[in-house]
Amino acid sequence: MTESLPGCDGIYFKGIICSFNGLICCVNDYSAFLHDIRICNPATREVLLLPLSRELEHPGEVGVAFGPGINEYKVFQFYGRMQHYGCEVYSAITGSWKSIGRVAHTPYSSFPSNHVCINGIVYWFTRSEEGIGSILVVNREEIFSTIRLPKEKIIRPYLINLEGCLCLVVDNGVEEYRFDIWALQDSKESLWTKKWSDYMPFCSIEDIIDHVAARKNEILIGTLSHFFLYNMGTRTWRKFNWEHDGEEVAICLPVAYTESLLPCK
Repeated sequence: MTESLPGCDGIYFKGIICSFNGLICCVNDYSAFLHDIRICNPATREVLLLPLSRELEHPGEVGVAFGPGINEYKVFQFYGRMQHYGCEVYSAITGSWKSIGRVAHTPYSSFPSNHVCINGIVYWFTRSEEGIGSILVVNREEIFSTIRLPKEKIIRPYLINLEGCLCLVVDNGVEEYRFDIWALQDSKESLWTKKWSDYMPFCSIEDIIDHVAARKNEILIGTLSHFFLYNMGTRTWRKFNWEHDGEEVAICLPVAYTESLLPCK
């Protein structure tokens, strides 16, 4: 169902999980057993409400793979609990859901870092007994795989798309007030290289960071009350509050956004 988005100027989108080519995906949770998924274009004020999925029991994490067409996408939704997990996929081409069936890995739902889509491939963290286990990978052909994390001790990692490369923003773990960026070099061999390291003008990542996003050579770090924008070219930080209607509020997931006139379907 497609509907208009009245009063779109300055609207506060709750439940944003990703953005690509001017389209935003929002997930609104009504309960532990029900949520709806919408594809929105703030520039045209169009909103596409996806049909209810076939698997309504215990819906879980959602991720979107964009491409290869200019406004083609697939929405992956995981479901289930107690080690019995499955996945289904919605296609913008068919306008319907289909079941993929049982899956061996699911996203780490309680971890704040969201999924990342790069060149039609979606990445999430998975969970292990120690916390984060590996990175779950799903491509547009609906093929699942995993990538191991760097061999070095990784503290509180966040997935980002840094100029078309999958990267991890992590706490340095040795020096206080420093962060590292690890870049994936080979997904098949799970090879990573440390690409960047610099200071942070605030306390550790583990203490206060809620979400991390990137666009070109800038990294946006969101806490519960502020944004910190880091420019890799100048190695400088800029801090600013996030306000809505003149009042500070908790920050939703920050995403890179480029305005377009693409339809939602």
